[in-house]
Amino acid sequence: MNNSKIINFNYPGTDQVLTKDQLLNEYIDWYNTNGNERNSSGLRFGQSMHNNYAIFSTEIVIENDGYYTENAYKAYEQIYKVIIK
Repeated sequence: MNNSKIINFNYPGTDQVLTKDQLLNEYIDWYNTNGNERNSSGLRFGQSMHNNYAIFSTEIVIENDGYYTENAYKAYEQIYKVIIK
C-alpha cells in the first residue's frame, strides 16, 4: 500500500536537475560534515536538496520525497527513489 499523498508545491529558483551521481556526492559531503543529523543551519539533508535542486520535473510532490525526513540517509533513499522514476 502506498501511503504517499500527492500535493502541489513550487520550489522557486531551483532549476538545476539532481542526478543520481550528484545526490550521492551531496550525501557523502553531508555525512562527512554532519553525519545523519541536521547541518549547522538547522537544515535537514532532504530539505537542503529540495532547496538547491529541481527534484521533480513538475510541481507534483509526494510526502515521502525526503524533505521532512530527519535522518539524512533515509532522506537520501527517498530522494533516490523519486529521481530514478
